[in-house]
Amino acid sequence: MSTEGQNTRGPLLSLLLVIATAISIIGLISCSQNNKSSSDAPKEYRTKTGKTIIVSETHPVGRGLSTIEIRTKGFEHNHGEVYADRDPISDIFVSDLDGNGFDEIYIITTSAGSGSYGKVLGFASNQDKSLSMIHFPEVHKGDEHFEGYMGHDTFTIEDQTLVRIFPIYKKGDTNENPTGGRRKLVYGLYPGEAMWQLKVEEAEDLSVFTGEANILQSWHGDYPLNQLDILPENQRQHSVGFIGDAKTFKALWKAFKPGETVPEIDFKANLVLFARNTRFFNRIRIGKVNVTNGVVELLAMETMSAIPIEDKVAMSMVVVPRKDIKSIRTADGLVRSLDG
Repeated sequence: MSTEGQNTRGPLLSLLLVIATAISIIGLISCSQNNKSSSDAPKEYRTKTGKTIIVSETHPVGRGLSTIEIRTKGFEHNHGEVYADRDPISDIFVSDLDGNGFDEIYIITTSAGSGSYGKVLGFASNQDKSLSMIHFPEVHKGDEHFEGYMGHDTFTIEDQTLVRIFPIYKKGDTNENPTGGRRKLVYGLYPGEAMWQLKVEEAEDLSVFTGEANILQSWHGDYPLNQLDILPENQRQHSVGFIGDAKTFKALWKAFKPGETVPEIDFKANLVLFARNTRFFNRIRIGKVNVTNGVVELLAMETMSAIPIEDKVAMSMVVVPRKDIKSIRTADGLVRSLDG
């Protein structure tokens, strides 16, 4: 090779090496940025005075905590703050708890893992001029309101109050089976020296029923196998389950008793329980509904045969009061039937 060719080749190889290195670095930067976090679409919440509060949540990869951003539109002084290392958002409420004519926003966060501990990240409107954070009290050891507390909170807004309900654990209870009933805490919103305060106004222990549930109505018959997808998705493989709303029950009834009038059921007060075949076709009838610490167990009478299930199963349904029931025992665990 000539000296001229060698002189040309050297700078060319150097240039290619620089380009390859630059591409590698850019690729690594791009990959790092893409894997840094995932985010949910920002959600906008309108207050009754026409202002907008925007909530965004991002999830750093490999971490169970979230980064929450709060922004506003339409306020005299718009808010824009980022709150890192927060538990993931589980619910958001907009309500005027103190009745001053301006809505607050309550962001419910729930910790990952078996405890599911709930917290509130709240903001109050200062007459639509700006937003201020609301203080939500931490759980302190020795606080009688939280005796037996191990998380599993649910929050709702009721009658201009924030309601928190959680199960009560007795000594020896496992995380999956609290036996002490439930506790209801009612929070009101009050002005404080430095910031707005959520304070417990009422506390009530909700008893958990143990005994035999009263069967209010019952039906039994054949149910088409190709209509099992009408059942709640997480109950289609179970031999027992529940129906908790009128829409699902209406669709189920039309497949169960075609041509017959759909029974009227007050689903605010009652619950439909069902039992059906899963292995062989056998006539079945629910005879008794036992409740132990809010957990339902159905006692059903079933004929014994080895007739294969082809195009239908036998099904029995009963109506019982729902206030005493929180879950139903199946062959492979508990299916939660009511919120909280």
